[in-house]
Amino acid sequence: MGRGAVMKSLSAVNRCWNGRTLRLLIFLLLSCLLHASAGAQLLTPKLSENEVRSVIPILKAEIAGYGQLEKGMETERAARQALFEGIKSGRIDPLAWLKQRSKHVVVPPGAVYEPACSRAASIIGWDSPGRQDPEVANVLPPPVHPRAIFTLGKEIPAVNKHLLGKNITDESYQRFRENPINMDHPSYKETRSTLGKVLAFYIDEGFSADFSLGGNTVNFYPRDAEGEIAGTVWDAQIDLLDPMNPDVVKNCRSHPLGPSIEIKAGEKLMEKALKSAETKVGTDDVKIKSALQKAGITEDRYGEIKMALIAARTGSESPEEEEPAALDFKPTTPEEKQAAEAIEMMKKEIRAKKNNIQLYKRYKAELDPILDALQKYIGGQ
Repeated sequence: MGRGAVMKSLSAVNRCWNGRTLRLLIFLLLSCLLHASAGAQLLTPKLSENEVRSVIPILKAEIAGYGQLEKGMETERAARQALFEGIKSGRIDPLAWLKQRSKHVVVPPGAVYEPACSRAASIIGWDSPGRQDPEVANVLPPPVHPRAIFTLGKEIPAVNKHLLGKNITDESYQRFRENPINMDHPSYKETRSTLGKVLAFYIDEGFSADFSLGGNTVNFYPRDAEGEIAGTVWDAQIDLLDPMNPDVVKNCRSHPLGPSIEIKAGEKLMEKALKSAETKVGTDDVKIKSALQKAGITEDRYGEIKMALIAARTGSESPEEEEPAALDFKPTTPEEKQAAEAIEMMKKEIRAKKNNIQLYKRYKAELDPILDALQKYIGGQ
């Protein structure tokens, strides 16, 4: 159909429809839009002055909690940075650090500690390409996780070390990872025997210990202090030669590719050493919960009030919304009644917004610093 035909048809429709029909069509379209959005977005909750007065001290307490949490995170980051710098510089020895904090750092007779390799493995990743960007490095926490590495003897012929080449590259390391050990080699039987003896040692020492599913490692941890430390007995710790971590390769290249033990700090030990006192925030804080109960405000309503106040401040900067005009005829059909209901809902929505904006303006001096801090910590969510 050409443009002329379209315009002719529209003119005909316009002549046939009276004013009431056109207005009803507009109202129906508005009704459809309102109902379509109702499932995705709630109407603005209408606030009362009593609610606003009641939540101001509660909001201040919540913001103070976020401030404490922020300070705790800064303290933890500083402690982590200090541990990282201490290990990197050699001032802190990973084995000594672990022994100071756990009585379960024990190894069988004959195990030889490798301090340089342990130091590098404890801060693995600091020299990765991604962390060389200062902006990235400032955002990410310092990579530090104390671990002590011990060798249980010389290299075993079963390891296909020749695949690595003189200078380890990404390609040679990948070839090595695909076929690191010839388990049919006679020397591997001796390695399996060594792993079995170490397994028995840790069980006798009160540890929970067992072979991995693949049977090439033994995992152990103290039964009475799970999460404090975690250990692994390797047939050959090949991940120490990954060229993605140059510092580890440099300091662990001399590590014999044979049976070895790694003991690292568990999550509970890391939390105890680095984390500040736990801080509950928002409605997880018992003080906030108690204050809300005394004010007769539910947690859900508290969340609505916060969002409504943020929206009211934003709305106060915009021109005032006008209420839609009422129908100038009495609705009789289902469609007309639906349109009338939609108009009333829209009026309530606009009135609620106006009410909230008025309350915000009335308490603006108190609310602005609160809302600034609130949006800083939770982003208005």
